[in-house]
Amino acid sequence: MMQQELMYSLDANKIYLPMFTDPRRYQILVGGAGSGKSYFAAQYMLTRLSSDTKQRLVICRKTARTIRNSQYQMLKDVINTTPAPHCYKYSDTRQEIVYTKNGNTIISTGLDDREKLKSLAAPSCIWIEEATELDYEDFKQLDLRLRGKEQKRLQIIMSFNPISKAHWLYKRFFMRTDPDAFVLHTTYLNNKHIDEQYVNVLNSLKLDDANFHKIYALGEWGERTEGLIFNYQLVDEMPTCDEYIYGIDFGFNNPTALVEVGIKDGAYYLRELIYLSGLTNAELIKKMQQSSIVPYSYIYADSAEPDRIMEIYRAGFNVKPAAKEVLNGIDMVKRSSLYVVRGSKNVISELDMYSWKQDKEGHYLDAPEKQHDHACDALRYAIYTHHGKPVPRIHGFA
Repeated sequence: MMQQELMYSLDANKIYLPMFTDPRRYQILVGGAGSGKSYFAAQYMLTRLSSDTKQRLVICRKTARTIRNSQYQMLKDVINTTPAPHCYKYSDTRQEIVYTKNGNTIISTGLDDREKLKSLAAPSCIWIEEATELDYEDFKQLDLRLRGKEQKRLQIIMSFNPISKAHWLYKRFFMRTDPDAFVLHTTYLNNKHIDEQYVNVLNSLKLDDANFHKIYALGEWGERTEGLIFNYQLVDEMPTCDEYIYGIDFGFNNPTALVEVGIKDGAYYLRELIYLSGLTNAELIKKMQQSSIVPYSYIYADSAEPDRIMEIYRAGFNVKPAAKEVLNGIDMVKRSSLYVVRGSKNVISELDMYSWKQDKEGHYLDAPEKQHDHACDALRYAIYTHHGKPVPRIHGFA
């Protein structure tokens, strides 16, 4: 079936039709709940599957197990509305779909382990559902997989609700204009198939939670507050403090974060000094030497890396291994007043996203999400270790 014929047979919402022919690499479907954006993404994927040649399409979410009841099931539902559902072959075990007339395939992958992406061979289009679940590193790895001279219209589709302006998606695609991005904002008002009862549910959010109404009814970028661990205020500059301490969270593929903590009248003032991936220890030391670290000040570093700590110590820094009790450290920081110097963009971004884990029912657990936490770990190391917590015993340190 020709693409145009299938396009109209699927009865897609009119607002989405330009995407069928838009050639740009990044297709951004953002908006409120009930806008039909995910359902349309499924329609679009099936149109490419049955109409284009040499297609290996990928459906993707942060966690592989969530694909079955979301994207994969939605694709099957849309297939049942097509004129020839018998032309699609399923593998429920692998969550794959083959269009038997041309051999094109849809495969699924989760981002539980980024290393698995290296075996993702020559995809032509990737659909990321709930894209706000992804870290920026996840997105970059997927973007790197999308290549090939033989493929036409190499595209990444991202469908999501705009949960927070602190998210990398907002900074990457909304704070600047990318000529290679097609951005489409929709709400339930653009969905001709939505039922009246669900519209009433969305409208009732205005009475219960203004932020939720803004995000899920109006499809506007929200200011996330629920589940966040730390509160803070912004200041224009670091004041003259009574004392300065520092925290380091080591990384390589993940960023290494060095945060300055100024102590004044019992409050903590935070300033980002280093936040970079790919740093060797020698490169980190060089950057520390070039930074504004106050001489002889205490520096508390991730105690899981004793060799790196010793090398920094031998370079002349007063560095010690940090105490790493997460919940006790979080509790101490939460009881303190935090101020962040404007311009500390990664510290601010992490604090705006650093949240408690949730169980399947959405209840918060006594453990932080293990993401958006490199600067948060660094500031916790500094504050918690400095205030009376015994320094872990590592050979060579008092």
